[in-house]
Amino acid sequence: MLALADFAEKSHNDRRQVEFRITISYITFLVLALYQVIKPRTAELDLDVYWWVIGIASFVLLLTHICYCWWQRTFHIASNNDVRRRDFYLKKAECIAYYMSQNPDSNFIPSSTRKVLINLGAGKSTELTEHQLFKEKEPDIFIRSKGTGTSLPKWSVYSLLPLSASTTLLILLIVTLVLKKVHC
Repeated sequence: MLALADFAEKSHNDRRQVEFRITISYITFLVLALYQVIKPRTAELDLDVYWWVIGIASFVLLLTHICYCWWQRTFHIASNNDVRRRDFYLKKAECIAYYMSQNPDSNFIPSSTRKVLINLGAGKSTELTEHQLFKEKEPDIFIRSKGTGTSLPKWSVYSLLPLSASTTLLILLIVTLVLKKVHC
């Protein structure tokens, strides 16, 4: 049980590191693109060519952003599943360790009255009896491809921060592209 909980914890930490790197890279790309748009140019493009460039660049940026948002949602689901796996197996290991520390020679029988709190991720938790916990064979996770498991996890403030920052930068970039040529 501890090995499974440790594996889920390691997966969660690895996933968070990858998410951080991708988010920082994407936001850096948007900031650098915004800088390139804002800095003064010596050569000017023809007005018709400029609007074609803005249209194509905006389309590519929006498509990239939609892919990024989709990836963030998929990441959020996988991260919640890691948290649920970790806590599920950790609680089982804690129950077994508690009873073995009380009486190492007795057989383990989960209590139907003693409650345990299971972390469901995204700030949610549920309370089960030990008997209910051990009756479950695996944690309640969401599997998108099968549409099975628990309901789709809600967005948390932590997961919305990268999306709001990148969306704000993207809107600012596109508006700056349009306004720069309109005011010239």
